[in-house]
Amino acid sequence: HKSAGRHVLDAAYGSGSAADNNDVFEELEEAGQLPQWHAEELYFFALTRTQPITHYVTLSERARELKVEALLAHHYQYTSRPEASESVSWVGTTIAREVGVDGLVEGFQGFF
Repeated sequence: HKSAGRHVLDAAYGSGSAADNNDVFEELEEAGQLPQWHAEELYFFALTRTQPITHYVTLSERARELKVEALLAHHYQYTSRPEASESVSWVGTTIAREVGVDGLVEGFQGFF
């Protein structure tokens, strides 16, 4: 996931990004006649102390359940609802503790 995130950051954000530089993939610009574009903001899920949490959102019960369902789709990693539910709860409370709030939250690192 970290490697994919770095590629997204390089491709979509900052001056010289692939999205803002038609010289990187000239053939794609010519074939698709796609205009250059620039992301004003980019957010990545943040969990570790080495990836600062700049923004967070509180998870509603519905959002929590959707996250559990999404984890259950990774059936090789999560084999039961209690296991997936515990993972969502652990991440949500860990991030809440990091940012100093109660409940379950998701943290993000924003780039502007």
